[in-house]
Amino acid sequence: MNNALTPEILAALSAVSLQCVECSALYPGLEVGSAFRYRCSCGGTLDVEMKFALPEAQTAPVQAPPGISSGLKSDSDPALLTGTLLRQLFDERALTLPAWSTSDGKMLLDYSGVWRYRELILPAPEQYIISRPEGNTGLYPVGMENCKPGSIGHRQIGLYAGLEHLFLKHEGENPTGSFKDRGMTVGVTMANLCGAQAVACASTGNTAASLASYAAQAGMRAIVFLPAGNVAGGKLAQSLAYAPGRLLTGLSFRQAILATPLPSVKPFARLISSRLFSICHALPRSRQKEPIHSIVASNKDLPGRNLSRRRPSLLL
Repeated sequence: MNNALTPEILAALSAVSLQCVECSALYPGLEVGSAFRYRCSCGGTLDVEMKFALPEAQTAPVQAPPGISSGLKSDSDPALLTGTLLRQLFDERALTLPAWSTSDGKMLLDYSGVWRYRELILPAPEQYIISRPEGNTGLYPVGMENCKPGSIGHRQIGLYAGLEHLFLKHEGENPTGSFKDRGMTVGVTMANLCGAQAVACASTGNTAASLASYAAQAGMRAIVFLPAGNVAGGKLAQSLAYAPGRLLTGLSFRQAILATPLPSVKPFARLISSRLFSICHALPRSRQKEPIHSIVASNKDLPGRNLSRRRPSLLL
């Protein structure tokens, strides 16, 4: 770990804290001179908390981001005005269609379904962000009423679930075929910010492939602990292809986790709120104020009929 953190990095990370989900203890996101904290002193899991300061209406009018004209009065409610300006900024970024060979770094970040919302994700200086890009996964209408013409097969999903309006977010369209890419881009970016030269994980497949992929892009050494006999072939192939440094073990999954070296940026790799941001951003404006029930499911957790007795208007 390279401890020569620049003032720019220290200033960015000063807005980040880690909070225990068990006892609510609060820690700095980065404790200079100390190893990364990935567990609370009580043993609880840590979540990332970030300061998001709304402008003070009584001091100065809110300024629109560069290139954005708000169309709102300066005496509008600060929270409403800030939200409107951010929405406009995100809308413009969503129109970005970069080509990897010709686009600059900012355009690629705007195209990412994670870093498009970077003001809400992590205050990382743009030159340190590691992105493929990821997160631009399809939001498919499959309900009985909102299914598109010519997609009668998709409508069968709505019939099966008993829902008129149903959307499916296909996270298999991420670069390594897993939603893990949403968190990994943030975790490896955090490692890059702190000058890490290697990253490691214990995984049965998805996390290993994602970590190896992003580490390769960042020029870091990836060390992957894979429990024997419990790894999907396709994910093993990805891990082997991306990781120049790797360790295959005969340990159980729990033993592999305990063998993973510290320090850890795991709290930052769990930042997957971008999925909710991108879902809400993709919905028609007319539906964005309706109640939304969101269910995260793998192919082992397929939903059955009549998922909600309250019959939500939207289910994602």
